[in-house]
Amino acid sequence: MKSTARAPRPAMALLALAGALALGMAGTPDRAASQASMSGLSGHWNVPGAELLGDGKLEFGYNSVPKRWAYDRRGEYRNDVYFATLGFLSRVEIGLRVTALPGFIAFSDVDSASRLTDSDRMVSVKVQLLRASRSMPDVTVGIEDLEGTRRFHTAYVVVGRGIPLGPLRFRADAGYAGPVFGKRTNVTLDGAFGAVDVWALDRIACGAEYDSEKWNLGLKARGPLGITGRLVWLHARDLSGGFGLSVNL
Repeated sequence: MKSTARAPRPAMALLALAGALALGMAGTPDRAASQASMSGLSGHWNVPGAELLGDGKLEFGYNSVPKRWAYDRRGEYRNDVYFATLGFLSRVEIGLRVTALPGFIAFSDVDSASRLTDSDRMVSVKVQLLRASRSMPDVTVGIEDLEGTRRFHTAYVVVGRGIPLGPLRFRADAGYAGPVFGKRTNVTLDGAFGAVDVWALDRIACGAEYDSEKWNLGLKARGPLGITGRLVWLHARDLSGGFGLSVNL
C-alpha cells in the first residue's frame, strides 16, 4: 500500500517469527475453510490468505472502511465495500466487488445536477497452486481488479499453513504484492505482508496482520445460518468492520 504509517518493528518481528514457526511445524495441516476478508476475497482483514473458501461455497456481504484508511479518496470519504465471492473446483476463487464512496458525486464536473454516488466495480481471482501437506504450506496466487477500472489493482503470491491445537486452530500467512498492469493511483497491497490468527472452536478468532502499510488487530466470528462478522482496529486508531452470509451451493 502507499505508505502513510509504519508498523512497530517489534510487532513485525513477532509476526514474522509466528509465521515461520507455523510453516515449520510438523504434523498434518488443518484444511478448514477460510472466511472473506475486508476486500471480499478469502483471508484475514486487509491481508489475503493462501487458504480458499472451498468448493461450492459462496459468501457475500458488506464492509465499511473509515476515510482515514480508505482505499479510494483517502481522507475525504469512507469506502463501502459490497462483495460476492465464490469458491469452485476446490482451488479457484472468484470475487465480485463494488466499492462505493458515499458523499462523492460522480460526473459532478460535467453535470451539476448529478446525484449519483461514485462507485467502482471489479473482478478478482485467486488460484491455489499447492495444497498444504506435512512438508509443504499452501501456496496461492491472486490478482485483484483483474477486470474493471483497475483503481485497486494488485497481484500477489502468499504462502500459509493452518495448524490444529486441540480446540484451537492457528493460522499464519505471508506474501508479497505488487502491480502487473502498470501504475495505479489508489491504496492497495504493495510490498510484503503477513498475518496470524487463532480460531476457537471454529467460531471466533483473534489475530494480527501487517498489510504492507500498517499494523491491524481484529476479531472474526462465525454465527448460525452462515452469518459471519469482522471487526478490526486499523493501526490502533480506527475501527472498521462488516458482515457476510455464507452458503453452500
